[in-house]
Amino acid sequence: MEIASVFGANDIALQRAQYATLSRFHRWRAGFNGFGSIPDVMASPPTVTVGAAGGNSTIGGSTSVGIGKDDTRMTKLGGAFEDSGVYKRGTKGGVRYRFVTDGYRFDMRVRSYLGQSQWSVFIDGKPVSKARFSVEKPGLNDDTEHFVLYDFGGETLTYELANAAVLAAGSGYAVGDVITLAGGTFTTAAQVRVTAVSSGAVVAAAVYLAGSYSVSAATMTQGSTTGSGTGATFTVALGKLHTAKRMRYVEIVLGFGVRFAGINVDGGISVLPWPENTDKAKLMVAGDSFIEGIHNTWAAGNWSRQLAYMLGLQERFVQYGTSGRGFLKGTVFSLDLAAIISEAPDMLVLPLGINDMFQFASITGAALTAEVTADLNALLTGLPKLRIVGIGPYADTTSSNACTTAIAAGYAAVSDPTRVAFYDFRATGAYTLTGGGSGYTSSDGTHPGQTGMDMLASALAPPVANAFLAMT
Repeated sequence: MEIASVFGANDIALQRAQYATLSRFHRWRAGFNGFGSIPDVMASPPTVTVGAAGGNSTIGGSTSVGIGKDDTRMTKLGGAFEDSGVYKRGTKGGVRYRFVTDGYRFDMRVRSYLGQSQWSVFIDGKPVSKARFSVEKPGLNDDTEHFVLYDFGGETLTYELANAAVLAAGSGYAVGDVITLAGGTFTTAAQVRVTAVSSGAVVAAAVYLAGSYSVSAATMTQGSTTGSGTGATFTVALGKLHTAKRMRYVEIVLGFGVRFAGINVDGGISVLPWPENTDKAKLMVAGDSFIEGIHNTWAAGNWSRQLAYMLGLQERFVQYGTSGRGFLKGTVFSLDLAAIISEAPDMLVLPLGINDMFQFASITGAALTAEVTADLNALLTGLPKLRIVGIGPYADTTSSNACTTAIAAGYAAVSDPTRVAFYDFRATGAYTLTGGGSGYTSSDGTHPGQTGMDMLASALAPPVANAFLAMT
C-alpha cells in the first residue's frame, strides 16, 4: 500500500513544503529520536606502516606528495589550518582532512610536533585505531617527516561472465539447455542457458551462472551440457571483480600540532572530494584546552567529537579549542567571535569559564557578566539562526561559586533568551579538579585524561540535547 493512500497526498505535500522552510537547526530538532553511538574500531583495519624519517613514499618513490595539502580534493573541516612550509597544521583542535578514493592503499606525509604525533584515521566512518599513535609507533616522536602507509592488501583481479553472444550456433539444442563453458582459467566454470533455437541451432543464450575466473578469454566453447546439443561457441564479455579496490571514505583527524603535507595513491586511482551534506546542521563546540585536544589519548577522542556523534551531528562538526581561553581572563573569547561567525554554525556549545575561575580574584562578577552578555549578543546578531548552549566551569573553586553565578547571569541577560541556554555542570559534582573523588583529571590536577573525556561526553550529552530540544 502506498503511503499517500494512508496519509493523503495533500498532507504529505504540505509536510514536505513545511519541512523545506525549516532551518537546519529545526530539521535536526524535528528528526532527533535518540542518541547515536560512537563508532567502534574497524573489524578488519588496514595494515599501517611507518616509513623511515625523511624517507621516500612507498607509493610515490620520493619525498613529494601527489595530492597536496591544498588540493581541492582534500576537503578540510574544523578548527583552523595554518601553513608551515610544505605542511599545514591544525590549530583549535581536531581539524580534519577528508577524501574519497577507490584505491586499496594510500600513504600520507606527516611530521610530529613536540612528541604530539597523534592523529586518527577513519575509514567509512570507523576508526582504524583508538590508541595514541605515538605509543603504537613511538619512532614518530622525532619532529621529522615520515610517510605512513595504510594498506588493505594487494589487489587481485578476478572475473565473472557478464554476457555471452552466439559465435557458432551448433546443432541439437533445445530451449532450457544449460551449457557449461570451457576456456579461461577458473575455479568455477560459467554456464549459459539456451533461450531461443532455430531447428536445434542456438539463436540466443543468457548467463545462468557467472562463474569465477583468474584468467579471462575472448571466446569459449562448450565443455558440457544438460541436453544433447553440440558445437555451440560464444563470444564472451567478463566483468572485473576486485579483492581490495572499492570506494572508501577516508577521514584524517589531526592531533595537536601535527603537520600534514598530503597523500599519495597508485596510478589510475581516483581521489574525489568528500561530498558534504550542507543540508545538515553544523555543530561547533568552542572552548579552552579541554576542547583543544592536548589531553586526548587518541586524536578523535575529545569529548566534543563524541558529543557530535551522540547528537547525530558528526558530519559537519567543528572542534574549536584554544588553551587558556576565557571570557574575560586568559586569551579572551571575544577574539574567536569573527572566526565563529565565519564558520556559520547552526548550533554552538560553549564550555567556558574555568580560566576565568582561576583568575577570578582579579576581576569582578559584574565585569564577567557584562562580557559574557556582550559576546553572546555579538554571536546572536551575527548568526540570526544560531542556537547556543553554554556550560559553566566543570568545577568552581571560587567563594559561593561566584564565577559560575556571574557567567549564568551573563547568559540570562542576552538579547534573545529563546536562543540561548545555560547548564551548570558544576552543580552535579561529577567533576573535581583534585581528581581524588572522580579520578578523571590527569596528573596536572585540572585536565581530564581519556577516561575523563569519555565521562564528560556521557554526562553532558543529555543536558545539551535537552537544552537544544527545548528551544523554539
